[in-house]
Amino acid sequence: RFKRTLLELEPEAIGGEMEGVGLYVACASEKVDWIMAKGICDWADGTKGDAYQSLAARNSALLLHRVLSREGIFPWPAL
Repeated sequence: RFKRTLLELEPEAIGGEMEGVGLYVACASEKVDWIMAKGICDWADGTKGDAYQSLAARNSALLLHRVLSREGIFPWPAL
């Protein structure tokens, strides 16, 4: 029912975020910068399986590592 309501609001949406909402709320109220990378492994259509979870988690970790390893990403000098 919730998914249907969201699609009525945003009919072109192809994905939704659940876990990051808590992170956003906690950080926004304290004005804390944050970043999140997620491994997406299913379409939330009731056919979820474990086949792609490891690959999705690995890809998410690799992306996060690549982003955070970029020179100048942090306003302080590297250790």
